[in-house]
Amino acid sequence: MRKKIFTVFLAVLVLAFASVPAFAADGSGRGVLSWFSDVGGFIRDIFVPDGNYFNNQLSLLNDHINSRFAGLGELYQMLDNFFKTLRNPPPISLNLTIPTNFLFPGYRGTRVDFLTSTKPYFNLMRDILNAAVCLLTAIVCYHKLRTFFTEEG
Repeated sequence: MRKKIFTVFLAVLVLAFASVPAFAADGSGRGVLSWFSDVGGFIRDIFVPDGNYFNNQLSLLNDHINSRFAGLGELYQMLDNFFKTLRNPPPISLNLTIPTNFLFPGYRGTRVDFLTSTKPYFNLMRDILNAAVCLLTAIVCYHKLRTFFTEEG
């Protein structure tokens, strides 16, 4: 009999504390359940960091890396902005426009875009330059890191 009472008490206790995270996530504890909500909030705060925790840690890591590698983060930002601009270039055009009635009365006017036919070539050049800059960046970074660790060590 004592074994059954102990087992039932243990099951009720496990169910009560198993529901604590659900009450904490809900955040709307009422009456007696507000105690469970407070306990659940405390347990959640122990294991789950606040909302800015990862941003703060990333900022500290970024500051530490910038202090150690002197400007590598700024170089990364410059290259990142450069490649974002290459990925989505602004629209460009080179137009020759002859207005209406310019050459003689009744002339309809003309507009010619010289860059329309050259866009595939510009895209090809952009891809080649993008690959060249990636390759050059990888070579320079590898060389800098190799000399940094061999001279410092």
